[in-house]
Amino acid sequence: MTEAELLGSGRFEARTFAVGLRVPDCHCKVAEKRDGARLVWFFRLTDRSWACVMFRDGQKTTVWQPGDRELWREATTALRWWQDAGEPGYDRFGLTGTTDGTQHAWLDALENSWPV
Repeated sequence: MTEAELLGSGRFEARTFAVGLRVPDCHCKVAEKRDGARLVWFFRLTDRSWACVMFRDGQKTTVWQPGDRELWREATTALRWWQDAGEPGYDRFGLTGTTDGTQHAWLDALENSWPV
């Protein structure tokens, strides 16, 4: 996984939106690029799971990932799902809530939903 594949080129990328929907209870923080390196953090506030990914221009990506959940694996799986779905834009996603408080995100149709 490259930095460009994960982050795209703009601030409001559909790819990061999709990853956020597919990796529940996870926050992402992208650091400014310095000296050809950028850190991307994934973390949870409810346990000690986190992942830190270091992208360096022209070098292999380094990943640290302690905790109960493998957040980097979950993020890359979510990104591959988005790519396999044809890299859909925001207009193909929906959100449905029920009276019992559950919420489901979906792609193209309610039949393609998952809990959020």
